Formats: sequence, structure tokens, C-alpha cells
Amino acid sequence: MRLRDAVLRTPLGLAFSKAELEQEASQLHLGLYAGTTLAGVVVLVPPTSDSRIWKLRQMAVAPAFRGKRGGATLIAAAEREMRDQDAPEVMLHARESAVGFYTGHGYLAEDRVFEEVTIAHRCMWKTLDPTPPASVHEDLQEKTPLAETVNRSAIDI
Repeated sequence: MRLRDAVLRTPLGLAFSKAELEQEASQLHLGLYAGTTLAGVVVLVPPTSDSRIWKLRQMAVAPAFRGKRGGATLIAAAEREMRDQDAPEVMLHARESAVGFYTGHGYLAEDRVFEEVTIAHRCMWKTLDPTPPASVHEDLQEKTPLAETVNRSAIDI
């Protein structure tokens, strides 16, 4: 939560409310570690009872680890997790400044721009292939200079 707050909320003059954090108890949290240092995080929201679509949210990479493929590693881990849950599709609300990053990872952006947490966002979607090409994980390991591990956890409030 501290990393997400520092990267995503504090620059906008915002802070997490207790109610927002309580909602996260049922969501899946993935952390990217370089050794014992938390380098990045992403939250996955399971589908509701009337849908099979997962939501990817609150992805943040610590400034010291940007440009080292940490974001790509987190996306790959998140998509693997959702595939393991038989998710056919994932959606997210991307900050306008991050649309290019997600587009580079196969996400499609809707044309409509809307305001969320005081800044411009676009809804983005991706259909998840049941099985990704075997080379996806191998390519990430070769290209990622972080000696990373991605850990799965539930938030403890």
C-alpha cells in the first residue's frame, strides 16, 4: 500500500481511505521484488458473480526500478494468474500517460477519455489466450535485469 500511495496517490494530493483499503481484502495483490526490496505492485480484482472479467488496477513500479522491465514482469505475472483462474478477458482504467505502456502489451484502448482520481483515464481491454506462448516467460527472464520474484498475497488490514 505504501508504494502505491507514494507513486499513485501522493503526487495527486490524494490518500487511501480506510473504506478503500477494506474493499481490497477480497482482491489479489502481486508484488515484484528485487532481492528483498519491493520494486512494483499490482492489484487484481476478481470477477463479480455475473461476469468472468477480471480488473487490473493500481499498478505501480518504484521510480528506482522503472525502465528495467519490472512493469512487463508484473503484467506477465498478473495475466498468468488470471489465466490460471480461467479469465477470458481483463480490463483496466489506464492513466492517459500509461496508455502507450499497456498498448505495447496488447491492450486495446477505448476512445472515450474520463476523469478518475482527478486525472484523465481510458478504459482498456485484453482478451487472454488460454495458454500464452512458451517464449513469453523465457523472454522476460532474459530481458529483465532485476533478479525478481513475483509474490502473491492477500492484503492484511
